[in-house]
Amino acid sequence: MIDRKPRLLFPTNSSSHLVALQGQPLVLECIAEGFPTPTIKWLRPSGPMPADRVTYQNHNKTLQLLKVGEEDDGEYRCLAENSLGSARHAYYVTVEAAPYWLHKPQSHLYGPGETARLDCQVQGRPQPEVTWRINGIPMEELAKDQKYRIQRGALILSNAQPSDTMVTQCEARNRHGLLLANAYIYVVQLPAKILTADNQTYVAVQGSTAYLLCKAFGAPVPSVQWLDEDGTTVLQDERFFPYANGTLGIRDLQANDTGRYFCLAANDQNNVTIVANLKVKDATQITQGPRSAIEKKGSRVTFTCQASFDPSLQPSITWRGDGRDLQELGDSDK
Repeated sequence: MIDRKPRLLFPTNSSSHLVALQGQPLVLECIAEGFPTPTIKWLRPSGPMPADRVTYQNHNKTLQLLKVGEEDDGEYRCLAENSLGSARHAYYVTVEAAPYWLHKPQSHLYGPGETARLDCQVQGRPQPEVTWRINGIPMEELAKDQKYRIQRGALILSNAQPSDTMVTQCEARNRHGLLLANAYIYVVQLPAKILTADNQTYVAVQGSTAYLLCKAFGAPVPSVQWLDEDGTTVLQDERFFPYANGTLGIRDLQANDTGRYFCLAANDQNNVTIVANLKVKDATQITQGPRSAIEKKGSRVTFTCQASFDPSLQPSITWRGDGRDLQELGDSDK
């Protein structure tokens, strides 16, 4: 047998370019001949191989990389070596991906005059092309209508009216695949309705924060206001703060915050009101607590505990010793 340096039988050229699909396995091969029999090594100039996803088979002739991702882009080198020399091949791998959803369009209910927006955000490599259909007709085939526009992949309908109720379809496509999603735009008129029960009572203590609920529904979406018994907005006091869901928060409660509050929900159909009753109680406080004492064994020790509390509440004082209720202790422990 004549000694000879390594020669690549496959691939035969010095480099090649491959496209790998994201999420799929990548298989690279290097077959060499020579004497002594060449050893095969795989290198990645940009960094180490992902040890948890790479396997070598057929005496290192085959490299398999599982679940390829964008981070696997780049060069992979096959090196065949023996005592007489070496041969190499460079694989340049580009990772591409079929379209996948970042934000799939969802059906929504809108009121007259509102702006409807359906988001269709996709990713892929190459970046997918996004197109829209309205009631099955491609947007480019519809008459030019200033009410419709596409903005960064989203379909936007201005000044929606009941006649604009429609089914839409978002389509995202690149050379590796296609995504489709249907979403409805419903434009309806619904009178304002408050879903929170009327005349609820909320109890809280001074210094804490109270939350009065007022969940409203309607189309168009109702505006929500909170008023005091004089019909004045409560938001003039910086301690009062509204939430987007209609809830009213009142921080640093004071005794004079006790009273009735009115939640008014209104749209162009009607307006409705509920009452929320707030009772602010005095905070329970220990005004005089027990003091440490050193006494002779067998003598009697007296501890004092005085507390202030709201007059409407029934007080209860419990004594504990070493973390245990004294009523549970036996005579030998007292």
